[in-house]
Amino acid sequence: MKLYIDTSIFGGYFEQEFQLWNRKLVEEILDDEHTAIVSDIIPPKADQPTAENLNFLSYG
Repeated sequence: MKLYIDTSIFGGYFEQEFQLWNRKLVEEILDDEHTAIVSDIIPPKADQPTAENLNFLSYG
């Protein structure tokens, strides 16, 4: 399944409140169960990503 991934997925991957569902989704994407589509339009708050998010985005 093709999924449009919002930038909040990246941040939620590291937040305890959202980790369970976000990590499961990311694992499914990495296992080729889904295709992630990420917009090249980045909201203003994402202009300065955290080190965790940069590592996450450069994975693979």
